[in-house]
Amino acid sequence: MIMNKLFYKIWHNSPADIVSIIKKRLRGEFYLPEDIIDHKEFSRLAGLPRYLEGETTFMGKKLHFIDASTCGAMCHDIFVNQSYKFVADKDDPLIIDCGSNIGLSVIFFKLLYPKSRVIAFEPDPRAFVALRKNINSFGLTGVECHNQAIWISDGEINFLVEGGESGKIIESASEEKNIKVASVRLRKFLETKVDFLKIDIEGAEAEVIKDCADNLKNIDKLFVEYHSAVDQEQVLSEILQAITNAEMRYYLKEATSTTKNPFIEKISLAGFDLQLNITAWRFK
Repeated sequence: MIMNKLFYKIWHNSPADIVSIIKKRLRGEFYLPEDIIDHKEFSRLAGLPRYLEGETTFMGKKLHFIDASTCGAMCHDIFVNQSYKFVADKDDPLIIDCGSNIGLSVIFFKLLYPKSRVIAFEPDPRAFVALRKNINSFGLTGVECHNQAIWISDGEINFLVEGGESGKIIESASEEKNIKVASVRLRKFLETKVDFLKIDIEGAEAEVIKDCADNLKNIDKLFVEYHSAVDQEQVLSEILQAITNAEMRYYLKEATSTTKNPFIEKISLAGFDLQLNITAWRFK
């Protein structure tokens, strides 16, 4: 069966793609997109109403979701684009996942490093329930889950429930979908070495990075998704300066394209006019 699939791919791909496919097979990489993405199922999910909870089958396991549309988008980003792929210097790295949503990132990390220890944070109550269900469904061990928002202090904070992957901390409690959630200070988790830190917290990343600046020296690999809110001052430079001060190099890539002509079109997505993936690593 595997050889039949391989020959099918060779038949339908260019010579350069064929070499890539064979090399991936020889390395035994688990994340060859065609092996895990059922395009027909993803088309079905794309046709479902927004913010409807449900289940699908992913990599032979039951996957729980709270919004089919964002579930498909996250699967593509994490497993096809492999935004979180990294190389650790040991087989049991410590990974801190801030903004785990329904757990697709956790599943990816545990497939990449089965012996890893993952500390996952997700403030949205519905997403957190799905996160726990998916960890159980995939039989994952070594995962510690916290139903908390990553912030600069322990306590309670206003949180806007979007319904998919775009819930965020807000200052005002006047929003219709606002709830109170527990918050936790990330800084205290970074007192010792962390092999991989992922921060995708919908606009709160700048304050958190600044609060943790002195402890970034303990991070080996760092992924931050930067969100530029249309009604707030842009603080990308502050994040990059903190990373530079921690003697890390960074690479920037657009996370979500909102406009091809920024001089002409003023388009935002979920209140953000710019979203960037910041990948950083230690070089000293």
